[in-house]
Amino acid sequence: MSGGWHAGRGVRPVALAACIAAMALPAIAAQPAPVSLRTERTEDVARVVREGRGLTIAITSVSGIGRMAITPTARTPWPSPLRLRLRYAPGRPFRTLEGLDVSVDGIVVATREAMRVEARRDWLEVVLPADVAEAGKPIRVQWVDAYRR
Repeated sequence: MSGGWHAGRGVRPVALAACIAAMALPAIAAQPAPVSLRTERTEDVARVVREGRGLTIAITSVSGIGRMAITPTARTPWPSPLRLRLRYAPGRPFRTLEGLDVSVDGIVVATREAMRVEARRDWLEVVLPADVAEAGKPIRVQWVDAYRR
């Protein structure tokens, strides 16, 4: 049979593969987020970004000052690396980050000085230390772009 058809079946292998992949997409999209996020200020928005390994949380903080609770949805080890991306609004990334504290059970376990901070085009990205949290424990993050004097 001509035209690239599979031997006698009338189905192109590429088309079959595309159909199978399309059927899997709803299952992938329906997977629950590995964490729940709650910002302290109602104007702040945080969301999980699914890309690559680890866990990336995109935070839009209009004022540049905020707090957030990150609670795992299962008692499993935290994905690594754990990244935060900070911006004021789309197209307006943080340029500085003078304060950043991460706490577990009310105890500060990491400060700004212990984290890798990189300016990106659309975000200021922070990579939290790998040992910042234990399995199943919520993390509390607070940030300050620049101290107001």
